Amino acid sequence: MKISIFRWLQAGVFSAALLMLVGAPAQAQNASTWETVKSTGKLRVGAAVAPPWFIKKTDGTWAGFGTSLAQAMAKALNVELEMVETTWGNAIASLQARQIDAMPVLDPTPERAGAVSFPSNPLLYFSLGVLLHDNASLGNWDELNDGKFRIGVVQGTSIDAFLRQNNPQANVLRFPGRQELVAAFQSRRVDGISLYHPALVNMAQTTKMGTVVLPKPFRAAISSVAVRKETDMRFVNWLDSSIAFWYASQDVQKWFDEALREQGVDPADSPPIQRELWQ
Repeated sequence: MKISIFRWLQAGVFSAALLMLVGAPAQAQNASTWETVKSTGKLRVGAAVAPPWFIKKTDGTWAGFGTSLAQAMAKALNVELEMVETTWGNAIASLQARQIDAMPVLDPTPERAGAVSFPSNPLLYFSLGVLLHDNASLGNWDELNDGKFRIGVVQGTSIDAFLRQNNPQANVLRFPGRQELVAAFQSRRVDGISLYHPALVNMAQTTKMGTVVLPKPFRAAISSVAVRKETDMRFVNWLDSSIAFWYASQDVQKWFDEALREQGVDPADSPPIQRELWQ
C-alpha cells in the first residue's frame, strides 16, 4: 500500500508539472496586448515598405511617419520598440497571429473593423487630390463638368466612382493601374491625375513633374492604427487618448513633414494630413 501511494504521489507531481509546462504558453497566448507589452517590455509594430509612411534604409533601419509614431508609442509606454516588416495585405493576419501589436496607417473600413480594433480618434486625414501639370489649374471639382480638363484615374477605384457620381460630364480617362496612370501623366495624355494626396506627392517627387492640389469641396478619408480585437480594452483606450494628444499637439503633422524631407520633398509642396490645416 505504501508503494502504491508513493507511485500515486509521483504521478500527481508529474501531472502537475506537465500542466504547468503546457499551461504557460496557453496563458501567454491568452494575455492581452496591454499585459504582453508590459510583461515583455517590448512593443512590436508592423512596418510595410511604403514611403512616406515607412522608409526602410539601406542599413535595415526604419524611418518615415509610421516609425516616428511607433517610437513615440514605445517611449510613452517606456518599453523597447521592435519594428516588424510586413505588408498592408498581411497586416491583419500578423495582428491576429500575435506577430505584431499594432499596425499604423491602416485605414478603418467596415470589413477590417470586423477583424481588428481601431482607436476612435483619427490618426490623420487623406484628401482626394489632383496632380496637375504646371500649365493647368483646378480649384473646384465642379470645374471638371465642362469636359475640357482631361483627368486620369485608376479604373474601378473609389475615385473613379466618385467622379462618375459627382461629375458625370467630366472627361475621365481610365487606366488599369497606377503605372499606366503615371505614364499617361508623363506623356501629357491627361491634364491631371486623381488619387489621395500622399500618393500624389510621391508621384510628383518621382516624376519631377506637376503640382498637387486639393479641389473643393474637400473629400476626406481617415487612417488609423489597427490593433488586436480583444476584451481587454486598455491598450486600444490608451492608444486612442495618445493619438488625440499627438494630433492636437500637431506631432502627427511634424512626423509627416520629417518623412517628406527624408525623401527629398519640401513639405510646403504637400497638403497637410491634419484636416484643420487644409486651405
